[in-house]
Amino acid sequence: MAWKLSNEGAISAGSSTTAEKNTFNTWAKAVSGGKHPKTEADKWDSDYEVLKTKKMEIDGKKGVEVKCCSIRLSQGNRVYFYQADSAEFVKIVRYGDHKPPSW
Repeated sequence: MAWKLSNEGAISAGSSTTAEKNTFNTWAKAVSGGKHPKTEADKWDSDYEVLKTKKMEIDGKKGVEVKCCSIRLSQGNRVYFYQADSAEFVKIVRYGDHKPPSW
């Protein structure tokens, strides 16, 4: 299996600089290409965080453990996402500010 990434329904909060967009796009492309999200985020000062864990339904499978994570794009902007290691799936929830979503 290879990692998949979805940004469907993601909330864009605030504005992003060209550098922030490039950082996000590079990370998202690598994850979509099968790379682990933390491994890719560790390639820069991303301050990768697991904020909490919860159970969700993914691809019709209920009760999948999901990490609620964030990475830093800059001092002002982060990306918040769900990371399901067992399903190798990342779902972008919110990006462009420092306000965590209501998971």
